[in-house]
Amino acid sequence: MTTARALTVRQPYADAIVYGPKRIENRPRPTKYRGLLLIHAGLVTYRGLLPPANPDWPDERGAIIGTAQLVGCHRATEGCCLEWGFRDSWHWELADVLALAAPLSVRGALGLWTPSEDILRAIRQQRCPMRDESRSDSRPDTARGLEP
Repeated sequence: MTTARALTVRQPYADAIVYGPKRIENRPRPTKYRGLLLIHAGLVTYRGLLPPANPDWPDERGAIIGTAQLVGCHRATEGCCLEWGFRDSWHWELADVLALAAPLSVRGALGLWTPSEDILRAIRQQRCPMRDESRSDSRPDTARGLEP
């Protein structure tokens, strides 16, 4: 079975990752984990958004809305990861982001958390995630890393 982790992200940052250009997640600690990451949209809104939120983003709450690959982690440096990167934080680097066709309502958790087999199975069954033709990291068939 595929190993995966999930991360609860406050809105509108979760939407900015899954439906927008955000490929850095700011965290207070580094992580050694690399691999499949389920993006869970939290119930709470972060009010200090740097760029404005897109009104076309769905704004789901309390659900896994997409997947990404966590490919790296680095400490913020002056001027790095402009627009989305916060100073004095660790930048978790995301790639191959996919939106789920149907968000999966589940309870989130603090920090990296391990999704149950039922959650992974439900996500794996979604064979047609939303596709954005303008993004090179979109995949038309299945969330990468969740193949049986």
